[in-house]
Amino acid sequence: MTYDSSSNSCTCDSGFYMTVVGDCRPASENVLTWWDDSWGSCTGGWRHRKVNSCAREDKGSTSAPWWSRDCFRFKFSEKCNDASLTNADCTDWFAEYNSGSGLCECKSGYTMTEKGCTSWNNVKNDAGDRLMVEIQARLTHIHSTGTLSTINDKRLAAFERFFDNMEKKAINKAKSGCGKRGRSIHSDFIGAHESLYADFQTQSAEDIGDYDALRELVYLYNHWQQLLLWNCPSSGYGNDPLDATDATGETCTNANKKATFKCRIQFQFDILFDRVFKQNTLEW
Repeated sequence: MTYDSSSNSCTCDSGFYMTVVGDCRPASENVLTWWDDSWGSCTGGWRHRKVNSCAREDKGSTSAPWWSRDCFRFKFSEKCNDASLTNADCTDWFAEYNSGSGLCECKSGYTMTEKGCTSWNNVKNDAGDRLMVEIQARLTHIHSTGTLSTINDKRLAAFERFFDNMEKKAINKAKSGCGKRGRSIHSDFIGAHESLYADFQTQSAEDIGDYDALRELVYLYNHWQQLLLWNCPSSGYGNDPLDATDATGETCTNANKKATFKCRIQFQFDILFDRVFKQNTLEW
């Protein structure tokens, strides 16, 4: 673990990743989620919470689900109601000690989830929802300003129907058992989820008519799907969620454009940039 003076916080060394219990572990061991929804009450200077630890079991599959899991639970303890406690004593990476409550709590702007405190409202659907809202708002803006003649009412409505339908299906998968299992054995879900938030903030702050920002938001949506759905049936994503290039995932072509979540969404975004914006095709 290394102290980062620029962010005034500790970060994991290369090859190690943040866990819900506040330490750094290699990918093969970073398979922890909270089992309980919240910490227990503070008793005798301590409070407790159950951790779900799930080891990966390779299914030897040629497509998702790539892994099953074998889980067990254990109790984790954290100090509380101790005047000597500081933020450094808090378990969660994004928590701070509140002397008023005597507890470590998520920092302002963070929400407690099964993966600990996160910048998003939850670890299931918030990122996907907000990314798609931003993407569609930018398409609507381009249409309403009339700056691109290839986006007419009919074409915009068709894109909106497709994206709404695909997002609903992706969200349902993300909320389901396969999405939860995928998060629990992701290896770097906490770090990747926070990085996604930072990138979303950067791109959504760009001018609403900026095509390059829209392009980056499209890439982020694809990355969100990989982050949540990689181990779900018919996801199209590969068996290594740490590989952003998705080298072991489906290679999407016209022949398999409707076979998986990955290829269906990429095919429609390709149409958007190739036929509508008439810019360089997307680089997946």
